[in-house]
Amino acid sequence: MIKLVLFDCGGVVMKADDAHIKARWAAKYGLTTEELRRILWESEGCRLSEIGEISDHAYWESLASQFPLATPQELQVMRAELWGAFAVNPRVLAWVDRMRAHYRVALLSNASDVIAPLLEQHGLTAHLDAIYISCDLGVTKPDAGIFLKVLRTEGVAAHEALFIDDRAESVAAAAAQGMHILWYVGEDELDRQLQVYLPTEQPASSMQEGEHAAPV
Repeated sequence: MIKLVLFDCGGVVMKADDAHIKARWAAKYGLTTEELRRILWESEGCRLSEIGEISDHAYWESLASQFPLATPQELQVMRAELWGAFAVNPRVLAWVDRMRAHYRVALLSNASDVIAPLLEQHGLTAHLDAIYISCDLGVTKPDAGIFLKVLRTEGVAAHEALFIDDRAESVAAAAAQGMHILWYVGEDELDRQLQVYLPTEQPASSMQEGEHAAPV
């Protein structure tokens, strides 16, 4: 029986409308958007910020060596614009609230210390029973350790938890620990998949004979 539902943050509960921002900054420094993405999110500094070894502010300061033409002020403007592009996904948030009526619901995200004030700013903390951020746990998805830490803290077995994420490697890692998983590919598919976890909203009379509402 499911007792805990874990939602990813970036790309699921929150989404960033930032393509135009990335394109503008990439063009400014003579980069492609893919090159900019790799510099920003695949650097050692990013990894360190996501496991809590350095702050998000310090990480962005460290990027000066990657952007020799940029001033420190420009890098902080880029940082503010990219984080500011995040907004709550209302359809997913509605599912957070619906699931919370039946289960304990938490957030599990790879992020630096910037995420806590961002969640508060968007009013998300009030919708969640717990928030687990990689910078506080010292480990990131898809490492098995992050799932084991959360399960241990919550006092639930792996088969009692459902994990929802938009990254294939993260859902595969959760599944390897024995957790129920949903690979988030869009709101319509999420609507279909999560219905089976709300048995009280699916009367037995509405099902075909021999059909069972089993988790996907």
